[in-house]
Amino acid sequence: MPSMTYLSGVLTMLFAISAITRMLPFAFAKQLIANPLIRHLGTQLPACIMFALLLHLLGDVTTFSYPYAIPEALCIGLVVATHMWKRNTALSIMAGTIPYVLIQTFVM
Repeated sequence: MPSMTYLSGVLTMLFAISAITRMLPFAFAKQLIANPLIRHLGTQLPACIMFALLLHLLGDVTTFSYPYAIPEALCIGLVVATHMWKRNTALSIMAGTIPYVLIQTFVM
């Protein structure tokens, strides 16, 4: 059984590493914003994230047995409709993710 001092040290190191890796980009924000690659990634990553979520969602979907991919199709439709309406990536992702999780939790 590890001692409390050891566990405290490990947790402190984990906190420090996590804090440093999250704060470090802000130290170089002005240089990063000027970089054309970073600007390009900033415009392309939201669509890439949505595509990765789509692939993850459709990875285990079966269309030949109940529920015949109806929840997935419904939630994809919600994402597309919300994105066409508001053009907000975060809102679009939530508009499909929240109903999908609720359907999987309470209906399936």
